[in-house]
Amino acid sequence: MHCTGGVMIGCWSTKGGSGTTVIAAALALSRANSGTSVRLVDACGDLPAALGIAEPSGPGLTDWLATSRHDSDDFATRFIPVTANLSVLPRGNFDELTLRAESVARLSRAMQQLGGCTIVDFGRLISHVDLREHAMRSILVVRPCYLALRRATKAPKPDSIIVV
Repeated sequence: MHCTGGVMIGCWSTKGGSGTTVIAAALALSRANSGTSVRLVDACGDLPAALGIAEPSGPGLTDWLATSRHDSDDFATRFIPVTANLSVLPRGNFDELTLRAESVARLSRAMQQLGGCTIVDFGRLISHVDLREHAMRSILVVRPCYLALRRATKAPKPDSIIVV
């Protein structure tokens, strides 16, 4: 899946432990290594460990969503450089995060204002938000497990499916 200017890709699963973090990190690193500037958004908190970087202690996605100020300038300052072409927005310090449609829409608007390629690790998307409604390409990451596949039949339809 191409990730060029203005494209946002959301990786999600219907069941925990499916590998969305690894897939999101691999997609981001692949695009960054090919010379594309990539922003990686961590909605789950596992990307720093997957990328082999120190656990950030500053504000991140959850803190930004918890505030009433949602401008792209404030949002852009929360990204941490990982490589020359890759930066990550850590999950943040605010523990409670339920990604409802309004949160995803707010995130989508902020990322569109920043432009470039964005990959979001949503992990287990429990609210059944249709990411395609928010200008995102949707990638369902699933294991060949009956329970995960059963849940996937009731979830919004993705643009792509990766079976791990």
